[in-house]
Amino acid sequence: MQYLQLAAFAIALTAPILADGGVTPALTWFQPIGGTATGQPDVDAQGNLYITGNVGGQVFVAKLDPAGNTLYKKILGAAPVYFPRETRAALAVRADGSVYVTGYIASPNFPLTAGAYLTTQPSNSTGSNFVFKLNPDGSLAWSTYFPVIAGAIAVDAAGSVYLAGSTYGGLPTTAGAYQSELPSRAPCSVFSITPCPQPPIVGFFSKLKADGSALLASTYTYLSHSYNTYVGAIALAANGNVYLAGGPPQHGSPAEVMLMSPDGTALLGSSTLPCSCSISSVAVNAGGDVYVAGGGTGVPTTSGSFQSSVFPSGGLSQKAFVVKLDSALSAIEAATLLGGESVDEAVSVAIDPAGNVLVAGNTSSKGFPTRAPFQSSFSSATGFVAELDSGLSTLLFSTFVGDERYFVVAGARPDRHGNILLSGMIVFPNNFGPSGISYANQISLSPAPAVRLDSIQNAANQLAVALSPGERITVTGSGFGVDAELLLNGAPIPLQSQTSSRLTAVVPSNLGDSNVASLAVSSGGATSNAVVAPVAAASPGIYSVDGSGYGQGYILNSDGTLNSPSNPAAKGSVITMFVNGVGNFTLDGIYAVVAQPVAVFIDGVYAYGVAATLQPLPGVPEITYALSVYVPSQPYIPRATSSVLLVSAPVLKLKPYDWTAPTQPGLTLSVKQ
Repeated sequence: MQYLQLAAFAIALTAPILADGGVTPALTWFQPIGGTATGQPDVDAQGNLYITGNVGGQVFVAKLDPAGNTLYKKILGAAPVYFPRETRAALAVRADGSVYVTGYIASPNFPLTAGAYLTTQPSNSTGSNFVFKLNPDGSLAWSTYFPVIAGAIAVDAAGSVYLAGSTYGGLPTTAGAYQSELPSRAPCSVFSITPCPQPPIVGFFSKLKADGSALLASTYTYLSHSYNTYVGAIALAANGNVYLAGGPPQHGSPAEVMLMSPDGTALLGSSTLPCSCSISSVAVNAGGDVYVAGGGTGVPTTSGSFQSSVFPSGGLSQKAFVVKLDSALSAIEAATLLGGESVDEAVSVAIDPAGNVLVAGNTSSKGFPTRAPFQSSFSSATGFVAELDSGLSTLLFSTFVGDERYFVVAGARPDRHGNILLSGMIVFPNNFGPSGISYANQISLSPAPAVRLDSIQNAANQLAVALSPGERITVTGSGFGVDAELLLNGAPIPLQSQTSSRLTAVVPSNLGDSNVASLAVSSGGATSNAVVAPVAAASPGIYSVDGSGYGQGYILNSDGTLNSPSNPAAKGSVITMFVNGVGNFTLDGIYAVVAQPVAVFIDGVYAYGVAATLQPLPGVPEITYALSVYVPSQPYIPRATSSVLLVSAPVLKLKPYDWTAPTQPGLTLSVKQ
């Protein structure tokens, strides 16, 4: 379906925002770019969008006008014989449309210009570490090699180019540099039985002249306690100071933010986030406040933040976060999580003209927080784009992005006309690593309507999984009056219960053959934003005792009593769980027979089935599908509190990078020891 070909997009903030700050995004156009996007996008003063990445092992830069038309697609470098997709690039754009790109390409033959800073390939490079500038028309202004790989780039009003990244060494430093040498490491003994210590990897910051002919500043950047740090983000303050941010190569150490003088001679401030996390992006607002975003665990949050905690079952999973610091990096002013029950990561943060905070990233969570979305989650790994107020206390809008394939967001940027641009790509595996198809799309924002639809969830697991025939769903939002109607593909369906912010209904059994459906809420003469959701033959979820979808499952022991820590099930005994979303079924006497059988796993071990019947469940109007299975005993012995997972064959599409998604992480069964 053409609708599912959405991936990356641009958002037009042309509509006024209501008093509550809410807006409603809507997809207006999408444009395939080709190639693999590897860096965050940027925009110029005219609202043109720029994307960089690799295509066939070469570096490309694409320029699109505000209507989505491709103005040029510049390709540089010779395609390498080996590892044809081993190319990384990042870009920055000046107001006039000049483009600055840095990165690495496996090709040893990169186009250079006369008078460039470095025209001889560095001896420690197996490919080409490069920096180049394109004129507004896409022609090459200058191009140079660079001694080390830079993963982030910025440009100031004068055209000076700022580079940041990480290196094992080989960086030329300038006079008076803050740190001119790598930190020392332990000597390597010939009698040692352990491997020789690897060189430390540290961050760096360098500054090139506007014409690319000389190095103005260059220094290593590391704190005394951090000799293995990846610097992946850079932002310039209004006074010319430079913010660098990153974290460890792998989560397990704190993330860091550093403030450097523009000449690279002084560390003006630093902050270490007390978490196992990494920063992917940094932005500075008009008042000098610094925002960083990334992913990790143990991220501290502040009072009044939008999301101070996530699903209990997701406590050990990586979460996206946004942190606001003062300009001196001396204090955390605000910090919030942004995530659901699984893995989430923010890859970019930017400030819009109103001072709000745009965040984009990737998620495997079906419970990711959404507000006035235009679509639900179509894949086990997909993208998101959201916006928070400057204090990180209010979610202004949030939506999933991407189709049923594996989708990766590259980043988001607002332009100088109030538009917000986001790029990304559909990823495909190959023998040389992932490749993909880049996209650019546009989403218009309109004022939030009086009736707003925020999420569509399976009523049992409270996750945004696919709709299935006969599934009981809950719809959340605001402005639902006593006359509220839930519209499925434009037709109202009966409600089981309703409040001003929540509706409950059952999906009709005759959904048809389409793999998508559209839902909206109508009330008081107004209709909410329409949300497109996937459709599947079955999309099972298990009811919990408290209705949250996690914690103690609503599970009966073999004697019919409710399972609990004080009333655990015996190993090898029969338990009965209540399941929602199994799809259409028929009755064979007292037994319920589904077209697509579900499978139960307890702590990852298959639980053999007994039978399925229909039984009443407290709080649920209809008779509920009750599935009985044996608790695994030998050779595996469940823990006292075991996790129960339920999967259905139609929901599991074994595609590249997909994982066998459980019904709901964190649902538990109590077992006798």
